[in-house]
Amino acid sequence: MCIPLEEPELGKRLRSLMLTVRRGPVIYPFLFAVYPILFIWAHNVGEFTQSAEQLEIFVPLAISIGFTLVALVSIGFILGDTRKAGLLVLWFLIAFYSYGHVYTSLQNADFGDSSSQGLFFLAWWSGFFAVFILLIRVELQGLTNTLNVVCGFLVIIPLVIIGASTLGSVSNFLDRGDKKGGTSLVDASITSSPPDIYYIIPDYYAGSQTLRDLGYDNGDFTDFLTNKGFFVASRSRSNYMHTNVSLASSLNMQYLTGIEGALPGTKWATVLYHNLINKGQVIGTLKSLGYTIINTREKWTLRRGSHEPLICARDSLIRLQADDFTGAVLNATALYPVLRYFNVLERQIWDQRLCEFSMIVDVKDIEGPKFVFAHLSVPHPPFIFDRDGPRDPESLSTTFVNRPEEYIDQVVFVNKKLREIVNSLLSGTGNPPVIIIQADHGPINGSDSFTTFHPIRIDILNAYYLPNGGNDLLYESISPVNSFRVIFNSYFGANYEILEDRSYQTSPRFAGSAHDDVTDLITKYYLP
Repeated sequence: MCIPLEEPELGKRLRSLMLTVRRGPVIYPFLFAVYPILFIWAHNVGEFTQSAEQLEIFVPLAISIGFTLVALVSIGFILGDTRKAGLLVLWFLIAFYSYGHVYTSLQNADFGDSSSQGLFFLAWWSGFFAVFILLIRVELQGLTNTLNVVCGFLVIIPLVIIGASTLGSVSNFLDRGDKKGGTSLVDASITSSPPDIYYIIPDYYAGSQTLRDLGYDNGDFTDFLTNKGFFVASRSRSNYMHTNVSLASSLNMQYLTGIEGALPGTKWATVLYHNLINKGQVIGTLKSLGYTIINTREKWTLRRGSHEPLICARDSLIRLQADDFTGAVLNATALYPVLRYFNVLERQIWDQRLCEFSMIVDVKDIEGPKFVFAHLSVPHPPFIFDRDGPRDPESLSTTFVNRPEEYIDQVVFVNKKLREIVNSLLSGTGNPPVIIIQADHGPINGSDSFTTFHPIRIDILNAYYLPNGGNDLLYESISPVNSFRVIFNSYFGANYEILEDRSYQTSPRFAGSAHDDVTDLITKYYLP
Protein backbone atom coordinates (compact mmCIF):
# COMPACT_ATOMS: atom_id res chain seq x y z
CA MET A 1 0.00 0.00 0.00
CA CYS A 2 1.35 3.38 -1.03
CA ILE A 3 1.10 6.15 1.47
CA PRO A 4 0.80 9.55 -0.23
CA LEU A 5 3.55 11.90 0.79
CA GLU A 6 2.29 15.04 2.45
CA GLU A 7 3.27 18.21 0.62
CA PRO A 8 5.75 20.25 2.62
CA GLU A 9 4.31 23.34 4.33
CA LEU A 10 6.63 25.63 2.36
CA GLY A 11 5.43 24.12 -0.90
CA LYS A 12 1.83 24.68 0.10
CA ARG A 13 2.51 28.31 0.88
CA LEU A 14 4.39 28.86 -2.36
CA ARG A 15 1.61 27.25 -4.39
CA SER A 16 -0.96 29.33 -2.57
CA LEU A 17 1.07 32.46 -3.23
CA MET A 18 1.42 31.65 -6.94
CA LEU A 19 -2.31 31.07 -7.19
CA THR A 20 -2.99 34.40 -5.50
CA VAL A 21 -0.55 36.17 -7.81
CA ARG A 22 -2.12 34.52 -10.81
CA ARG A 23 -5.53 35.72 -9.71
CA GLY A 24 -4.19 39.13 -8.73
CA PRO A 25 -6.43 42.15 -8.31
CA VAL A 26 -7.62 43.96 -11.43
CA ILE A 27 -5.49 47.09 -11.18
CA TYR A 28 -4.08 47.26 -14.70
CA PRO A 29 -6.94 49.42 -16.07
CA PHE A 30 -6.09 52.10 -13.50
CA LEU A 31 -2.38 51.84 -14.28
CA PHE A 32 -3.02 52.26 -17.98
CA ALA A 33 -5.48 55.09 -17.30
CA VAL A 34 -2.64 57.22 -15.94
CA TYR A 35 0.08 56.04 -18.33
CA PRO A 36 -0.74 58.18 -21.43
CA ILE A 37 -1.02 61.30 -19.27
CA LEU A 38 2.29 60.64 -17.52
CA PHE A 39 3.85 59.82 -20.90
CA ILE A 40 2.90 63.24 -22.33
CA TRP A 41 4.12 65.00 -19.20
CA ALA A 42 7.42 63.07 -19.23
CA HIS A 43 8.17 63.99 -22.83
CA ASN A 44 7.37 67.66 -22.21
CA VAL A 45 8.56 67.87 -18.61
CA GLY A 46 10.44 71.13 -19.02
CA GLU A 47 7.58 72.84 -20.81
CA PHE A 48 5.23 72.76 -17.82
CA THR A 49 7.24 74.54 -15.20
CA GLN A 50 4.96 77.10 -13.61
CA SER A 51 3.15 76.00 -10.46
CA ALA A 52 -0.31 76.34 -11.98
CA GLU A 53 0.74 74.17 -14.92
CA GLN A 54 2.30 71.58 -12.63
CA LEU A 55 -1.02 71.21 -10.82
CA GLU A 56 -2.77 70.87 -14.17
CA ILE A 57 -1.66 67.25 -14.52
CA PHE A 58 -3.91 66.20 -11.64
CA VAL A 59 -7.12 67.19 -13.45
CA PRO A 60 -6.80 64.72 -16.37
CA LEU A 61 -5.39 62.09 -13.99
CA ALA A 62 -8.42 62.38 -11.72
CA ILE A 63 -10.86 62.30 -14.64
CA SER A 64 -9.16 59.29 -16.23
CA ILE A 65 -9.03 57.31 -12.97
CA GLY A 66 -12.61 58.24 -12.11
CA PHE A 67 -13.92 57.19 -15.51
CA THR A 68 -12.01 53.90 -15.30
CA LEU A 69 -13.49 53.14 -11.89
CA VAL A 70 -17.06 53.82 -13.03
CA ALA A 71 -16.58 51.82 -16.24
CA LEU A 72 -14.99 48.86 -14.44
CA VAL A 73 -17.72 48.68 -11.80
CA SER A 74 -20.54 49.10 -14.33
CA ILE A 75 -19.29 46.56 -16.88
CA GLY A 76 -18.33 44.14 -14.10
CA PHE A 77 -21.84 44.36 -12.69
CA ILE A 78 -23.40 43.75 -16.11
CA LEU A 79 -21.14 40.80 -17.02
CA GLY A 80 -20.75 39.47 -13.51
CA ASP A 81 -17.01 39.13 -14.18
CA THR A 82 -14.60 41.79 -12.94
CA ARG A 83 -11.60 40.34 -14.78
CA LYS A 84 -13.35 40.38 -18.13
CA ALA A 85 -14.61 43.89 -17.38
CA GLY A 86 -11.02 44.98 -16.73
CA LEU A 87 -9.90 43.68 -20.11
CA LEU A 88 -12.74 45.49 -21.88
CA VAL A 89 -11.99 48.74 -20.08
CA LEU A 90 -8.30 48.40 -20.97
CA TRP A 91 -9.18 47.93 -24.63
CA PHE A 92 -11.33 51.05 -24.56
CA LEU A 93 -8.54 53.09 -22.93
CA ILE A 94 -6.05 51.91 -25.54
CA ALA A 95 -8.39 52.91 -28.37
CA PHE A 96 -9.26 56.22 -26.70
CA TYR A 97 -5.74 57.40 -25.89
CA SER A 98 -3.99 56.15 -29.03
CA TYR A 99 -6.45 57.63 -31.52
CA GLY A 100 -4.70 61.00 -31.84
CA HIS A 101 -1.22 59.51 -32.16
CA VAL A 102 -2.26 57.12 -34.92
CA TYR A 103 -4.27 59.73 -36.82
CA THR A 104 -1.50 62.35 -36.66
CA SER A 105 1.11 59.83 -37.81
CA LEU A 106 -1.00 58.86 -40.79
CA GLN A 107 -1.67 62.49 -41.67
CA ASN A 108 2.03 63.39 -41.44
CA ALA A 109 2.78 60.47 -43.74
CA ASP A 110 0.27 61.92 -46.25
CA PHE A 111 -2.29 59.13 -45.76
CA GLY A 112 -5.37 61.29 -46.10
CA ASP A 113 -5.94 64.86 -44.96
CA SER A 114 -8.05 66.68 -42.37
CA SER A 115 -11.21 66.22 -44.46
CA SER A 116 -10.93 62.44 -44.11
CA GLN A 117 -10.96 62.52 -40.32
CA GLY A 118 -14.65 61.61 -40.12
CA LEU A 119 -14.07 58.45 -42.15
CA PHE A 120 -11.05 57.53 -40.05
CA PHE A 121 -13.05 58.13 -36.85
CA LEU A 122 -15.81 55.81 -38.06
CA ALA A 123 -13.35 53.09 -39.12
CA TRP A 124 -11.44 53.34 -35.87
CA TRP A 125 -14.43 52.81 -33.63
CA SER A 126 -15.90 50.13 -35.89
CA GLY A 127 -12.71 48.16 -35.41
CA PHE A 128 -12.83 48.84 -31.69
CA PHE A 129 -16.34 47.43 -31.26
CA ALA A 130 -15.51 44.38 -33.38
CA VAL A 131 -12.60 43.52 -31.06
CA PHE A 132 -14.73 44.47 -28.05
CA ILE A 133 -17.32 41.81 -28.95
CA LEU A 134 -14.59 39.22 -29.44
CA LEU A 135 -13.12 40.00 -26.03
CA ILE A 136 -16.48 39.40 -24.36
CA ARG A 137 -16.27 35.80 -25.55
CA VAL A 138 -12.65 35.30 -24.44
CA GLU A 139 -11.98 32.93 -21.54
CA LEU A 140 -9.38 34.49 -19.25
CA GLN A 141 -6.75 32.21 -17.73
CA GLY A 142 -4.09 33.93 -15.63
CA LEU A 143 -4.04 37.07 -17.78
CA THR A 144 -4.82 39.54 -15.01
CA ASN A 145 -1.46 39.50 -13.28
CA THR A 146 0.45 39.63 -16.56
CA LEU A 147 -1.40 42.78 -17.51
CA ASN A 148 -0.82 44.21 -14.03
CA VAL A 149 2.93 43.74 -14.46
CA VAL A 150 3.03 45.09 -18.04
CA CYS A 151 0.99 48.20 -17.20
CA GLY A 152 3.02 48.68 -14.04
CA PHE A 153 6.22 48.85 -16.08
CA LEU A 154 4.56 51.29 -18.50
CA VAL A 155 3.81 53.65 -15.61
CA ILE A 156 7.29 53.32 -14.11
CA ILE A 157 9.02 54.42 -17.34
CA PRO A 158 7.59 58.00 -17.52
CA LEU A 159 7.89 58.38 -13.75
CA VAL A 160 11.61 57.63 -14.02
CA ILE A 161 11.97 60.13 -16.88
CA ILE A 162 10.12 62.82 -14.94
CA GLY A 163 12.13 62.24 -11.80
CA ALA A 164 15.50 62.03 -13.53
CA SER A 165 14.87 65.06 -15.72
CA THR A 166 13.58 67.24 -12.91
CA LEU A 167 16.17 66.24 -10.30
CA GLY A 168 19.03 66.28 -12.80
CA SER A 169 18.10 69.67 -14.23
CA VAL A 170 17.51 71.27 -10.85
CA SER A 171 20.77 69.78 -9.57
CA ASN A 172 22.67 71.19 -12.54
CA PHE A 173 21.10 74.58 -12.02
CA LEU A 174 21.84 74.56 -8.28
CA ASP A 175 25.41 73.50 -9.04
CA ARG A 176 25.77 76.76 -10.90
CA GLY A 177 25.21 78.47 -7.53
CA ASP A 178 22.77 80.85 -9.22
CA LYS A 179 25.73 82.29 -11.08
CA LYS A 180 24.82 84.37 -14.07
CA GLY A 181 26.31 83.81 -17.51
CA GLY A 182 29.01 86.37 -16.73
CA THR A 183 29.72 89.37 -14.52
CA SER A 184 27.40 92.32 -15.05
CA LEU A 185 29.25 95.26 -16.62
CA VAL A 186 26.40 97.77 -16.72
CA ASP A 187 26.44 101.13 -14.98
CA ALA A 188 23.05 101.94 -13.43
CA SER A 189 23.96 105.62 -13.17
CA ILE A 190 24.67 106.05 -16.87
CA THR A 191 21.05 106.96 -17.64
CA SER A 192 18.33 108.55 -15.56
CA SER A 193 15.59 107.42 -17.93
CA PRO A 194 16.20 103.82 -19.03
CA PRO A 195 14.11 102.73 -22.04
CA ASP A 196 11.41 100.09 -22.03
CA ILE A 197 12.70 96.96 -23.76
CA TYR A 198 10.43 94.70 -25.83
CA TYR A 199 11.90 91.32 -26.74
CA ILE A 200 9.42 89.80 -29.21
CA ILE A 201 10.08 86.21 -30.34
CA PRO A 202 7.85 85.03 -33.21
CA ASP A 203 8.51 81.30 -33.00
CA TYR A 204 9.52 79.53 -36.24
CA TYR A 205 9.83 82.77 -38.28
CA ALA A 206 12.18 82.27 -41.24
CA GLY A 207 14.57 84.80 -42.67
CA SER A 208 13.92 86.56 -45.96
CA GLN A 209 16.10 84.22 -48.02
CA THR A 210 14.28 81.11 -46.82
CA LEU A 211 10.92 82.77 -47.44
CA ARG A 212 12.02 83.62 -50.99
CA ASP A 213 13.00 79.98 -51.49
CA LEU A 214 9.46 79.09 -50.39
CA GLY A 215 8.01 81.45 -52.97
CA TYR A 216 7.28 84.51 -50.82
CA ASP A 217 8.96 87.92 -50.84
CA ASN A 218 8.87 89.39 -47.32
CA GLY A 219 10.21 92.72 -48.54
CA ASP A 220 6.98 94.59 -47.86
CA PHE A 221 7.20 93.81 -44.14
CA THR A 222 10.96 94.35 -43.78
CA ASP A 223 10.62 97.65 -45.68
CA PHE A 224 7.89 98.67 -43.22
CA LEU A 225 10.25 97.95 -40.33
CA THR A 226 13.11 99.84 -42.00
CA ASN A 227 10.88 102.86 -42.62
CA LYS A 228 9.93 102.81 -38.93
CA GLY A 229 13.57 103.05 -37.95
CA PHE A 230 14.41 99.37 -37.49
CA PHE A 231 17.67 97.77 -38.50
CA VAL A 232 16.86 94.47 -40.23
CA ALA A 233 19.85 92.12 -40.06
CA SER A 234 19.52 90.52 -43.48
CA ARG A 235 22.18 87.84 -42.90
CA SER A 236 21.31 86.94 -39.32
CA ARG A 237 21.35 83.29 -38.29
CA SER A 238 20.07 81.65 -35.14
CA ASN A 239 22.73 80.35 -32.77
CA TYR A 240 20.72 77.19 -32.01
CA MET A 241 18.02 75.12 -33.71
CA HIS A 242 15.64 74.64 -30.77
CA THR A 243 13.66 77.15 -28.72
CA ASN A 244 14.88 76.50 -25.19
CA VAL A 245 18.57 76.41 -26.01
CA SER A 246 18.24 79.39 -28.35
CA LEU A 247 16.56 81.58 -25.73
CA ALA A 248 18.83 80.34 -22.95
CA SER A 249 21.77 81.50 -25.06
CA SER A 250 20.38 84.89 -26.09
CA LEU A 251 19.14 85.75 -22.57
CA ASN A 252 22.55 84.92 -21.10
CA MET A 253 24.52 86.58 -23.92
CA GLN A 254 26.63 83.43 -24.18
CA TYR A 255 26.95 80.21 -26.11
CA LEU A 256 26.11 77.14 -24.05
CA THR A 257 29.81 76.38 -23.73
CA GLY A 258 30.24 79.70 -21.94
CA ILE A 259 27.50 79.07 -19.35
CA GLU A 260 28.54 76.91 -16.43
CA GLY A 261 26.35 73.80 -16.20
CA ALA A 262 24.53 74.47 -19.48
CA LEU A 263 25.90 71.35 -21.17
CA PRO A 264 24.50 68.57 -18.94
CA GLY A 265 25.66 65.67 -21.11
CA THR A 266 22.92 63.25 -22.03
CA LYS A 267 20.44 64.45 -19.41
CA TRP A 268 17.28 66.13 -20.57
CA ALA A 269 17.70 69.73 -19.49
CA THR A 270 14.42 71.49 -20.18
CA VAL A 271 14.02 72.65 -16.57
CA LEU A 272 17.60 73.89 -16.58
CA TYR A 273 17.07 75.91 -19.75
CA HIS A 274 13.81 77.31 -18.44
CA ASN A 275 15.72 78.61 -15.41
CA LEU A 276 18.48 79.99 -17.62
CA ILE A 277 15.83 81.93 -19.53
CA ASN A 278 13.90 83.30 -16.55
CA LYS A 279 16.82 83.72 -14.12
CA GLY A 280 19.68 84.33 -16.50
CA GLN A 281 22.13 87.15 -17.06
CA VAL A 282 19.85 89.49 -19.01
CA ILE A 283 16.84 89.33 -16.69
CA GLY A 284 19.08 89.38 -13.60
CA THR A 285 20.84 92.50 -14.84
CA LEU A 286 17.61 94.27 -15.75
CA LYS A 287 16.12 93.43 -12.33
CA SER A 288 19.17 95.02 -10.69
CA LEU A 289 18.51 98.13 -12.76
CA GLY A 290 14.96 98.39 -11.40
CA TYR A 291 13.12 96.94 -14.38
CA THR A 292 9.73 95.29 -14.10
CA ILE A 293 9.96 91.91 -15.85
CA ILE A 294 6.92 90.87 -17.89
CA ASN A 295 6.55 87.45 -19.52
CA THR A 296 3.49 87.45 -21.78
CA ARG A 297 3.84 83.79 -22.80
CA GLU A 298 3.66 82.54 -19.23
CA LYS A 299 1.41 85.44 -18.22
CA TRP A 300 3.29 86.85 -15.23
CA THR A 301 4.87 90.10 -14.14
CA LEU A 302 7.82 90.25 -11.76
CA ARG A 303 7.62 93.56 -9.98
CA ARG A 304 9.31 94.56 -6.73
CA GLY A 305 10.28 90.93 -6.16
CA SER A 306 6.77 89.45 -6.45
CA HIS A 307 4.99 87.75 -9.34
CA GLU A 308 1.70 89.20 -10.51
CA PRO A 309 -0.52 87.42 -13.08
CA LEU A 310 -1.30 88.83 -16.49
CA ILE A 311 -4.89 88.08 -17.43
CA CYS A 312 -6.18 87.65 -20.96
CA ALA A 313 -9.67 88.89 -21.67
CA ARG A 314 -10.67 85.42 -22.86
CA ASP A 315 -8.23 83.01 -21.31
CA SER A 316 -8.63 79.26 -21.56
CA LEU A 317 -6.95 76.08 -20.37
CA ILE A 318 -7.46 74.33 -23.71
CA ARG A 319 -5.06 74.87 -26.58
CA LEU A 320 -4.49 72.95 -29.77
CA GLN A 321 -0.72 73.14 -29.58
CA ALA A 322 1.15 71.01 -27.07
CA ASP A 323 2.58 73.99 -25.15
CA ASP A 324 -0.44 73.57 -22.89
CA PHE A 325 -0.77 70.27 -21.07
CA THR A 326 -4.56 69.96 -21.28
CA GLY A 327 -4.41 70.60 -25.00
CA ALA A 328 -1.63 68.07 -25.48
CA VAL A 329 -3.67 65.38 -23.70
CA LEU A 330 -6.81 66.17 -25.69
CA ASN A 331 -4.88 66.02 -28.96
CA ALA A 332 -3.93 62.42 -28.26
CA THR A 333 -7.45 61.19 -27.48
CA ALA A 334 -10.55 60.25 -29.43
CA LEU A 335 -12.17 63.44 -28.09
CA TYR A 336 -10.04 65.45 -30.48
CA PRO A 337 -12.18 64.97 -33.64
CA VAL A 338 -15.35 65.69 -31.66
CA LEU A 339 -13.91 68.96 -30.36
CA ARG A 340 -12.67 69.77 -33.85
CA TYR A 341 -16.10 69.10 -35.33
CA PHE A 342 -17.65 71.73 -33.07
CA ASN A 343 -14.65 74.07 -33.51
CA VAL A 344 -14.06 74.13 -29.76
CA LEU A 345 -10.27 73.88 -29.99
CA GLU A 346 -10.03 76.34 -32.86
CA ARG A 347 -11.96 79.03 -31.00
CA GLN A 348 -9.78 78.55 -27.93
CA ILE A 349 -6.48 78.64 -29.79
CA TRP A 350 -7.49 81.63 -31.92
CA ASP A 351 -8.24 83.57 -28.75
CA GLN A 352 -5.00 82.45 -27.13
CA ARG A 353 -2.79 83.45 -30.02
CA LEU A 354 -4.50 86.79 -30.52
CA CYS A 355 -4.18 87.43 -26.80
CA GLU A 356 -0.42 86.90 -27.01
CA PHE A 357 -0.27 89.82 -29.43
CA SER A 358 -2.62 92.09 -27.49
CA MET A 359 -0.77 91.62 -24.18
CA ILE A 360 2.35 93.22 -25.65
CA VAL A 361 0.42 96.44 -26.16
CA ASP A 362 -1.72 96.13 -23.01
CA VAL A 363 1.32 96.28 -20.70
CA LYS A 364 2.65 99.44 -22.35
CA ASP A 365 1.12 101.67 -19.68
CA ILE A 366 2.73 99.90 -16.70
CA GLU A 367 4.77 102.57 -14.95
CA GLY A 368 8.53 102.49 -14.69
CA PRO A 369 11.10 100.80 -16.93
CA LYS A 370 9.99 97.36 -18.05
CA PHE A 371 11.34 94.40 -19.96
CA VAL A 372 8.60 92.68 -21.95
CA PHE A 373 9.50 89.14 -22.96
CA ALA A 374 6.91 88.08 -25.55
CA HIS A 375 7.47 84.59 -26.95
CA LEU A 376 4.76 84.30 -29.62
CA SER A 377 3.44 80.84 -30.56
CA VAL A 378 3.12 81.75 -34.25
CA PRO A 379 4.02 81.32 -37.08
CA HIS A 380 4.89 77.94 -35.53
CA PRO A 381 2.38 75.18 -36.41
CA PRO A 382 -0.47 74.50 -36.14
CA PHE A 383 -1.39 76.78 -39.02
CA ILE A 384 -4.52 78.32 -37.55
CA PHE A 385 -4.48 81.64 -39.43
CA ASP A 386 -4.69 82.44 -43.10
CA ARG A 387 -3.63 85.84 -44.40
CA ASP A 388 -6.72 87.61 -43.09
CA GLY A 389 -7.44 85.82 -39.81
CA PRO A 390 -8.65 82.48 -38.43
CA ARG A 391 -8.36 79.68 -40.95
CA ASP A 392 -11.23 77.41 -41.97
CA PRO A 393 -11.09 74.53 -39.45
CA GLU A 394 -11.62 72.00 -42.23
CA SER A 395 -8.25 72.92 -43.75
CA LEU A 396 -6.32 73.19 -40.49
CA SER A 397 -2.95 71.43 -40.49
CA THR A 398 -0.33 70.97 -37.80
CA THR A 399 2.88 70.32 -39.73
CA PHE A 400 5.16 72.32 -42.01
CA VAL A 401 6.21 69.42 -44.21
CA ASN A 402 4.55 69.62 -47.65
CA ARG A 403 2.42 72.60 -46.52
CA PRO A 404 4.67 75.64 -47.02
CA GLU A 405 1.82 77.70 -48.45
CA GLU A 406 -0.06 77.46 -45.14
CA TYR A 407 3.08 78.48 -43.28
CA ILE A 408 3.43 81.51 -45.57
CA ASP A 409 -0.20 82.48 -44.95
CA GLN A 410 0.43 82.43 -41.21
CA VAL A 411 3.61 84.50 -41.63
CA VAL A 412 1.60 87.13 -43.51
CA PHE A 413 -0.95 87.26 -40.70
CA VAL A 414 1.81 87.53 -38.09
CA ASN A 415 3.27 90.42 -40.10
CA LYS A 416 -0.07 92.19 -39.92
CA LYS A 417 -0.23 91.83 -36.13
CA LEU A 418 3.41 92.86 -35.69
CA ARG A 419 2.72 96.01 -37.72
CA GLU A 420 -0.06 96.89 -35.30
CA ILE A 421 2.24 96.28 -32.32
CA VAL A 422 5.07 98.38 -33.76
CA ASN A 423 2.72 101.24 -34.62
CA SER A 424 1.27 101.18 -31.11
CA LEU A 425 4.61 101.00 -29.29
CA LEU A 426 6.05 103.85 -31.34
CA SER A 427 2.97 106.04 -31.15
CA GLY A 428 3.69 107.52 -27.72
CA THR A 429 5.75 110.53 -26.81
CA GLY A 430 8.70 110.67 -24.50
CA ASN A 431 11.50 108.13 -24.17
CA PRO A 432 11.25 105.73 -27.15
CA PRO A 433 11.41 101.99 -26.41
CA VAL A 434 13.96 99.43 -27.51
CA ILE A 435 12.28 96.75 -29.66
CA ILE A 436 13.74 93.46 -30.83
CA ILE A 437 11.72 91.26 -33.18
CA GLN A 438 13.78 88.09 -33.38
CA ALA A 439 12.87 84.50 -34.19
CA ASP A 440 14.28 81.75 -31.98
CA HIS A 441 14.81 79.56 -35.05
CA GLY A 442 13.38 78.99 -38.51
CA PRO A 443 11.01 76.29 -39.79
CA ILE A 444 11.94 72.70 -40.46
CA ASN A 445 11.81 71.02 -43.83
CA GLY A 446 11.68 67.39 -42.79
CA SER A 447 10.25 65.00 -40.24
CA ASP A 448 13.26 64.34 -37.98
CA SER A 449 13.81 67.70 -36.31
CA PHE A 450 16.12 66.54 -33.54
CA THR A 451 18.73 64.42 -35.27
CA THR A 452 18.92 65.87 -38.79
CA PHE A 453 20.59 69.14 -39.75
CA HIS A 454 18.20 71.56 -41.48
CA PRO A 455 19.82 74.78 -42.79
CA ILE A 456 16.54 76.69 -42.99
CA ARG A 457 16.15 76.07 -39.26
CA ILE A 458 18.98 78.58 -38.71
CA ASP A 459 17.85 81.39 -41.06
CA ILE A 460 15.72 83.84 -39.01
CA LEU A 461 14.00 87.20 -38.95
CA ASN A 462 16.05 89.55 -36.76
CA ALA A 463 15.12 93.23 -36.52
CA TYR A 464 16.14 95.89 -33.99
CA TYR A 465 14.75 99.29 -33.07
CA LEU A 466 17.53 100.88 -31.02
CA PRO A 467 16.79 104.62 -30.82
CA ASN A 468 19.23 107.45 -30.10
CA GLY A 469 22.12 105.95 -32.04
CA GLY A 470 21.83 102.34 -30.90
CA ASN A 471 21.41 101.08 -34.46
CA ASP A 472 24.93 102.28 -35.24
CA LEU A 473 26.36 99.32 -33.31
CA LEU A 474 24.47 96.74 -35.37
CA TYR A 475 25.65 94.80 -38.42
CA GLU A 476 24.04 92.57 -41.05
CA SER A 477 25.08 89.19 -39.61
CA ILE A 478 24.44 89.89 -35.93
CA SER A 479 23.01 86.86 -34.15
CA PRO A 480 20.84 86.61 -31.00
CA VAL A 481 23.78 85.91 -28.68
CA ASN A 482 25.03 89.48 -29.25
CA SER A 483 21.68 91.31 -29.07
CA PHE A 484 21.77 92.28 -25.42
CA ARG A 485 25.51 92.85 -25.48
CA VAL A 486 24.81 95.65 -27.94
CA ILE A 487 21.88 96.97 -25.89
CA PHE A 488 23.80 97.05 -22.61
CA ASN A 489 26.80 98.65 -24.34
CA SER A 490 24.63 101.27 -26.00
CA TYR A 491 22.29 102.29 -23.17
CA PHE A 492 23.99 101.32 -19.91
CA GLY A 493 27.66 102.06 -20.49
CA ALA A 494 28.73 98.44 -20.56
CA ASN A 495 31.74 97.20 -22.46
CA TYR A 496 30.72 93.67 -23.45
CA GLU A 497 32.81 92.02 -26.12
CA ILE A 498 30.91 91.23 -29.30
CA LEU A 499 31.21 87.48 -29.76
CA GLU A 500 31.86 85.78 -33.08
CA ASP A 501 28.49 84.83 -34.57
CA ARG A 502 28.28 81.04 -34.75
CA SER A 503 25.49 78.49 -35.24
CA TYR A 504 25.28 75.14 -33.46
CA GLN A 505 23.28 71.96 -33.67
CA THR A 506 22.47 70.17 -30.42
CA SER A 507 21.21 66.60 -30.26
CA PRO A 508 19.28 64.90 -28.71
CA ARG A 509 16.50 67.32 -27.94
CA PHE A 510 17.55 70.06 -25.49
CA ALA A 511 20.63 68.14 -24.39
CA GLY A 512 24.26 68.99 -24.77
CA SER A 513 25.73 65.60 -25.59
CA ALA A 514 26.35 66.95 -29.09
CA HIS A 515 27.25 70.58 -29.67
CA ASP A 516 28.30 70.78 -33.30
CA ASP A 517 29.39 74.00 -35.01
CA VAL A 518 27.51 74.21 -38.32
CA THR A 519 28.42 77.80 -39.18
CA ASP A 520 30.49 76.88 -42.24
CA LEU A 521 27.75 74.60 -43.55
CA ILE A 522 25.22 77.43 -43.18
CA THR A 523 27.52 79.87 -44.95
CA LYS A 524 27.98 77.52 -47.90
CA TYR A 525 24.25 76.78 -48.06
CA TYR A 526 23.32 80.44 -48.31
CA LEU A 527 26.04 81.52 -50.71
CA PRO A 528 24.53 83.66 -53.51
